[in-house]
Amino acid sequence: MSKPPVMWNAFPLHPRNKDGGNRPPTSAELEIGAFALRTVVDLFPGVKIISVGQKAEKVCKKIGVRTAGHLIHPSFHAKEFREQFETYFSN
Repeated sequence: MSKPPVMWNAFPLHPRNKDGGNRPPTSAELEIGAFALRTVVDLFPGVKIISVGQKAEKVCKKIGVRTAGHLIHPSFHAKEFREQFETYFSN
């Protein structure tokens, strides 16, 4: 890719549970993420988005953002994520 894309998770921050561990984003957080993504796309027309994780992929589809690709979320699939990442960014 000549210009690097923006990698987009469903929620642009790191949701944590009360114990400090990872947790999935809430519906409200997904709405915030959708708003933030729409803002990025509006501010930077033509930006290429790569969704990270199934929730991000669904958010992109829901708000009509076409993606340049999709990466598996690294939370439980670090090896596969690295392999996919290298495929996108090795050029």
